[in-house]
Amino acid sequence: MNSPLLIFAKAPIPGYAKTRLIPALGEQGAAALQQRMTSHVTKEALRSGVGPVTLYCAPDPGHPLFQQLQQEHDLEIQRQQGADIGERMMHGFEQALGNSEMAILVGTDCPQLDSELFQAVHGALQNSEAVVIPALDGGYVLIALRQAFLDHLPILFMGVEWGSDRVMEVTRTALDGLGLEWVELSPLADIDIEEDLALLPAQWMAGS
Repeated sequence: MNSPLLIFAKAPIPGYAKTRLIPALGEQGAAALQQRMTSHVTKEALRSGVGPVTLYCAPDPGHPLFQQLQQEHDLEIQRQQGADIGERMMHGFEQALGNSEMAILVGTDCPQLDSELFQAVHGALQNSEAVVIPALDGGYVLIALRQAFLDHLPILFMGVEWGSDRVMEVTRTALDGLGLEWVELSPLADIDIEEDLALLPAQWMAGS
């Protein structure tokens, strides 16, 4: 049984992507980092082999990076749909869980995500209804759900203060309240602000 992988990515447009890193990297540097992180997560997701990969793109799938990844890897690309990230993720899960028993949704801000971790999440999802990887900043870097959550998606994704340090806390409460079996894995680091740059892989900072 496979797990479709939904990757939510912003186009690496200068001034649009990784805006909180612009003071440290400049608009071009922040966009270049976004491009590298998007390529990394996409390739690791494909390498994991746990299921088909779909790139959910913002503002739309027209950026050359998205087109290149689609052509190179024969993956699906779609536009994110919704007023905020919660609505967009809910829409992605509605599509995926309407056709599959389970699905994994991830952003592009965590370089520590790799094929082995995707495989571990897929394995954990065989015995749980949900798997979440928290972020060190209070959010989460990955959430995976089974079809048991299809009717409960608004509870997880609506009314959340996205971008705050309470996202994971609110999500834990929502998951516990539903009474379904779920697993929380060890937290990982998102790369969002200047202080996070020290957590990037050394070879990335060397420009290789």
